[in-house]
Amino acid sequence: MAHAQNKIKAQKEENPYLKAFLSWFGKELGKSPNSVRAYHWELSRFFNYLAQNGITIPDCKRLDIRDFLTELNQDNSSHTRARTLFCIKTFFRFLYREGYIQSNPAETIDPPKQTQKVPKFLLANQFRKLVKELCHEAGKENDVQKKILKIVYESEPGLDSFFVLLRTLGLSIEEISSLSFSKINTRNKTISLHENKKILLDQKSSACVARFINNQESQKTFFEDNGRKKAFKNHISWLESNGTTQEEAIHGLESFRVNPAKRDLAIISLLLGTGIRRSELVGLDRKNFNEGSKTIMVTRKGGDQQIVEVGDEVCVTLSRYLGARRDNLEPMFLSVKGKRLSNEGLWLITKKTLGKLGLEGSTHTLRHTFVTELVRQGVPVAIVQSVVGHKSAQTTMRYTHIISSDRRKAISKIRLGIK
Repeated sequence: MAHAQNKIKAQKEENPYLKAFLSWFGKELGKSPNSVRAYHWELSRFFNYLAQNGITIPDCKRLDIRDFLTELNQDNSSHTRARTLFCIKTFFRFLYREGYIQSNPAETIDPPKQTQKVPKFLLANQFRKLVKELCHEAGKENDVQKKILKIVYESEPGLDSFFVLLRTLGLSIEEISSLSFSKINTRNKTISLHENKKILLDQKSSACVARFINNQESQKTFFEDNGRKKAFKNHISWLESNGTTQEEAIHGLESFRVNPAKRDLAIISLLLGTGIRRSELVGLDRKNFNEGSKTIMVTRKGGDQQIVEVGDEVCVTLSRYLGARRDNLEPMFLSVKGKRLSNEGLWLITKKTLGKLGLEGSTHTLRHTFVTELVRQGVPVAIVQSVVGHKSAQTTMRYTHIISSDRRKAISKIRLGIK
């Protein structure tokens, strides 16, 4: 009994079977990190159930798996149970093939019957209202930025104006605090920062930087005599004294780092206008966008790359967002910390954006909206399948049921007066 308990404890803490499986699943099959995490999570639930019931993996029987699925039945949909069973069957198939177990207890278990799940999507008036609101926010952000830049460009060289100028270039307070004079190259129009990050100067900002650098007294005070600390304390009030409100000064300067309103508009437009997946969007680099051909290079599930066409409106939002960026960083979309936007970060942006209009949904909702609109416009299923990267036509066919339902509702409204 004690030996069995030790085996169960070891299984729960280390689980060499899971380690071997995930290694094979990720490296040999070339599955994405997201897929590996998903399998890890699904299987961990199953292993916890086995451990709680005193069952080791080699001793697991068909009935044990069915009991686990029955327990899942209380709180999960048939779709969720089918997905979990698929993970379990893949796991035990691997163990049996590699000789870890003598028989496969999951082989003859049939998946639960699934009802056709209708994808959740936004109506045309909803997603147009969403984009309109984002355009409004991006416009407000742009107006405040222009106001601050006008003040900086027209001011005399000084500690406060230079501190504000550096912030309009996207430098954080920490980056300004550690900036040395040697990192500024007015000839190449760059400011070198940490981790190979550079700030690229345009003609106006380069002229302003050069004007300050050429003022020996200001330069010495800023870089050698603790002038930056003084400027940090005063730069917001300096902007206010030159015509901005406190809110414009604070939020406006912060917006120069990642241009959040322009970024969010580009993100939502890209999701609605191409239907790419969450992982595909956060994996994009700036070089993946070709403005000339109006395309993006997307890495699909399994690592396959595909060129995806981008509509004129989406192309404009991407160009404006990337054109506002001063850094040379590779990721197309950045977090507030200046790092590549994560899946979780994208989820929060989408949830927050939809929530402002009282809507619920996720990136999948926007993907479903894109596919639904294509089907509504009469685009053939085969083309829709290719555009969105569905491996199976059956996945795409789900959306035709939505359109059929719309047609049925429309027809039912016709009254001929027959009794």
